[in-house]
Amino acid sequence: MKNLFLLFILAISILNATAKIYYVTPNGTGMGTSWTDAERDLQLAINKASSLGDSVWVKEGLYLPLRDKNGTLNPSNPRTKCFVIISYSKVFGGYLGIPGTEGMFYTRDPWSNPSVLSGDLLQNDFQQPDDSFSNDNCYNVIVNDVRNTPAGGFNALIDGFTISRSFGGSGMLNIGANLVIRDCLFTKNKSEYGGGMYNENANPTIIGCHFRENIGNGGGICSHQGKLKIYRSLFMDNNGLGLGGGILNKSGAVSQIENCWFYANMASLGGAIADNGFDGITQTTVVNCTVNEHILFDARAFYCSDQSVVKIMNCIVWGNGSTSGNNIFKAVSGASLSISYSDIQGGYTGTGNINSDPMFARNSDVHLKSNSPCIDKGETTGAPLIDFDGNNRVVKPDLGCFENGTIAGVRESNTEQFLVSPNPFIDQVFFEFKELNVDHVSVTIFNSQGKKIHTLNIKLERGIGELGHLNLANGVYIFEIEAGDKTYFRKMTAQ
Repeated sequence: MKNLFLLFILAISILNATAKIYYVTPNGTGMGTSWTDAERDLQLAINKASSLGDSVWVKEGLYLPLRDKNGTLNPSNPRTKCFVIISYSKVFGGYLGIPGTEGMFYTRDPWSNPSVLSGDLLQNDFQQPDDSFSNDNCYNVIVNDVRNTPAGGFNALIDGFTISRSFGGSGMLNIGANLVIRDCLFTKNKSEYGGGMYNENANPTIIGCHFRENIGNGGGICSHQGKLKIYRSLFMDNNGLGLGGGILNKSGAVSQIENCWFYANMASLGGAIADNGFDGITQTTVVNCTVNEHILFDARAFYCSDQSVVKIMNCIVWGNGSTSGNNIFKAVSGASLSISYSDIQGGYTGTGNINSDPMFARNSDVHLKSNSPCIDKGETTGAPLIDFDGNNRVVKPDLGCFENGTIAGVRESNTEQFLVSPNPFIDQVFFEFKELNVDHVSVTIFNSQGKKIHTLNIKLERGIGELGHLNLANGVYIFEIEAGDKTYFRKMTAQ
């Protein structure tokens, strides 16, 4: 067993040593080996980074696609231009692109320094009345289709981008793709189905993304078949036209939606989420979500029909308007709807449900006040370990997407002294020490019961190191970090 573990560590070291980073800026003229030698053509850089472990780092700024999904440069129909996230590639946005910061992963902030992938090829949308969409935009900004050559979206990661201004397609189209989309903003995309994103037999995992001001049946997302997972994401001001202001699940779709906030979306049927199992079963589970301020017509916040199976737990549904009644949910034609441990305005029959003002900080801020009746009212089994903000939930979770109060337990170290991120993490953790003059650290990982899982040594370059392929089960862990003569603690969540 010890020899296998040593071989595992050696394999990680070799992978990290051979992995390449390609740098992209809007005005680059080089080959992508550094910020001063940055590539300008984002797609070419992504194509280069298709080897396992390679990544593309993208400076803030505007990027327009140059090719269609098959790689044809300047196709006869410009609207078919799009980006393709090649399988196994990792693409990160939000960098300032400062020479000398090469290799410093967390010198980035995608929300403050947006890297924008736009379908507005002629940059003329802002000349339209009411900032309307132009019919000369790309159909899709990103197309990930595993059937294509090169294939797109299989075991890929896109992190930290604004995806905007598609017209007639979706901001992102995933066909058979299995990728992670993290910390991205989908905004001002318009399509018949899935304004922000459309998934066809695809299995995307969405973490910490925002879907705002998109238009289509499924204003934010529409999924048909496949498995969709959404964590800690915001759906705001989307227009679902007929079905699903935030999300539309069509036949065969299986969706897990956790710690999400649905705010001020609109649709004829299902202001927040609609499930339409007309020609096949849909299965949707919604846990610890908050739904408020929706503009509703016939079907209120949630709508499920035909062969839909919808389960809602630990949620808050409050302050949504309707032109045809006070009901929050509508299930028709044999659909199955189960609601438990939730705060439902007007009430709903189910175990643990309440009908009480949740005491939001305000309508546009759904953190709970200290006297909220939703505190400690959730069901533990099946609840996420963290909330929308990434804070750990207590043993008895609160309702809604935000956990109130603080977490008892390990005293964590001063966050200004070093960074450990992302948190939560999937399979990779980065360490950055800002002031300590050390070239390596020792990391001991304990589970929530205090059992030691791993002790690993990490080599630092310019204060930065990485742990990858940890293969930890979902849960809360304590990282004990020894750097020189100092010891630090950080509570981390694997998901």
